[in-house]
Amino acid sequence: KRALAFSSIENVGIIFIGLGLSVVFAASHLPSLSVLAFIASMFHTLNHSIFKGLLFMTAGSIHYSTHTKNIEDLGGLIKKMPWTAVMFLVGSIAIIGLPPLNGFISEWLTLQSLLAVFQIPSNILQVSLAFAILVFALTIGLSGATFVRLFGITFLSKSRSTKAANAVEVPKFMLIGKAILASSCILLGILPFLGMNLIVSAFNLPYMPSSPFETISIANTVDSNFASLMMPGVLVILTSVFVGIFVFVRIIGCKTKTVKYGTWDCGFGNLSEKTQYTATSLAEPLRRIFGVFYKPHNEINADFYTKENLYLKKSIHVISTTRDIFDEKLYGKTISGSLFVLNKIRKIQSGKVNVYILYIMITLIALLLFVGFGAHE
Repeated sequence: KRALAFSSIENVGIIFIGLGLSVVFAASHLPSLSVLAFIASMFHTLNHSIFKGLLFMTAGSIHYSTHTKNIEDLGGLIKKMPWTAVMFLVGSIAIIGLPPLNGFISEWLTLQSLLAVFQIPSNILQVSLAFAILVFALTIGLSGATFVRLFGITFLSKSRSTKAANAVEVPKFMLIGKAILASSCILLGILPFLGMNLIVSAFNLPYMPSSPFETISIANTVDSNFASLMMPGVLVILTSVFVGIFVFVRIIGCKTKTVKYGTWDCGFGNLSEKTQYTATSLAEPLRRIFGVFYKPHNEINADFYTKENLYLKKSIHVISTTRDIFDEKLYGKTISGSLFVLNKIRKIQSGKVNVYILYIMITLIALLLFVGFGAHE
């Protein structure tokens, strides 16, 4: 749930990118692009409420079945909770912006809005927003890595605890709500005009797609079909690609001989949950890349069979921690400074009636002086 909450920060940022671009385009007398950015922002708001609700509901189902919120204790749930796994996968694909789900539409429109900044007359804004394109692309990539980690560690591989091993699928009535949201992710991805019509009619915007086969196009001074996209066509292309790959593999596979061997286990014997990736180890490369912000620290304690031989280790304990530099240097100091000022102000509230009467007298005198000087002028 914490990881999902952090991802909301990213999506709120995408929403505000669209709103900011809409204001900038409107101030630059580019109304069509302003409408495009505004639709992208509002559509992503709608989409985020759907796929994030779906992801939180699946997280609740996982907690209901396993009685744990620690991702390190999960694993292998795709066999125990297949329907929940499918719902979580749909939400993950939607939130990272892959076609043909709804998250792709709003993020694609936002990207198209960013790519149109060359029409803004201000060179400073063009350079600044060009940098925003890089940040936007990086954010989408990190979002993809985040949900690959979440889905892989939670649902794939072996169970890491008895809680995960004993998990069962949640009751059907808990699946119905998730199924509705998952269907909405698919429906608004294939037929985005349904959601866009709601936004256009709510804000009385000068654009109204009327059919699923109409391209999402916003006219501007350069191209009459800027930001054009027809999702049924995209769906047909994706389906054709997957069907082609499947047919190709089946044809080639029929001509080859299948031989089954045991998986190479690096000499460890039977593989267990201790020989697979954890959530922490999977995120270790990113933690190192952004180490300047999170200050990762690993503490390794090893027990040896004999002190003379340091190669034969009996057990190894690793404690991995991170520090949030923004929390320590910015938010923490801001909160502590605010509390310090508020504690000083709180001393005004003495609880004595005579002090409050003094406050009233001082206020009245100040008002009389203000009115007197104002009338004199």
